[in-house]
Amino acid sequence: MKKLKGKGVIGKIDGRDFKAVSPGYLKENEIEIPDSALKEGPFTE
Repeated sequence: MKKLKGKGVIGKIDGRDFKAVSPGYLKENEIEIPDSALKEGPFTE
């Protein structure tokens, strides 16, 4: 696991990549959040 100071964490669980990041990280990396995700709230796969 790697800490991203003030932005979240990234790492692997059972060989799968995961990220738990802030809105600032998403904006900085030009990652858009679908409107449906904002309306429905958090989700997992």
